[in-house]
Amino acid sequence: MTRRTNLALSLASLMLTAWALVRVGVLMGLVGHGPSWAYPVGVLAFLIAHEAGHAVMAWHFRVRLSWPIFFPWPLQLAAWVGWLPAFGTLGAVLWLPGRRNLSGWAQWWIAFMGPLWGLTIAVMLLVAGIWQAAPVAASGVHSWSRLPVPLLVAWLVPQGLIWHPFIMAGWLGILITGINLLPIPGLDGWTLWSRWEFLTNRQRVGTFASGGCACVCLLSF
Repeated sequence: MTRRTNLALSLASLMLTAWALVRVGVLMGLVGHGPSWAYPVGVLAFLIAHEAGHAVMAWHFRVRLSWPIFFPWPLQLAAWVGWLPAFGTLGAVLWLPGRRNLSGWAQWWIAFMGPLWGLTIAVMLLVAGIWQAAPVAASGVHSWSRLPVPLLVAWLVPQGLIWHPFIMAGWLGILITGINLLPIPGLDGWTLWSRWEFLTNRQRVGTFASGGCACVCLLSF
């Protein structure tokens, strides 16, 4: 059952985030030689897929949940802060008030499906961007020279390409997924590891896999 009390806040945060992503997408289109709409569409697809993964499992276990809240990160705010680049968003969050009444086994599934769905979309964005990316000119600067390149991105995206906005969206999705899988309270990774004693052997294998996924999503050359 979805709580409707925060529907207006959810829609407002979605529109603000979309606006911030569109502004960043214009710059991504110029740098990545692709359509400006590709970056905001790709990032929103990743965010919605991640939260939808949680929501589907919450509905399966009949847990009351809130509408997702999206966190915009516009160019102006990023310029004021200075140390955090302007990606247009800092992610999203979905509250599950009734989750504590579930078994650790069920809580694990709700936490696991969000990163799984989000990472799937992020990889699909990388593949779509690779098909449309242009090669770097002989005298040009490599597109990875100013960005940390997670191992997963380095394995999938060939060198010598100007990053298409879809690749940028996939890169951001992989980075957010890696952070989300860390065993830090409040993140999905914490739920995956902290419920260890209640898990089946298959779920424990999935927990170890999530730790490896966090490494390839965050570690770079």
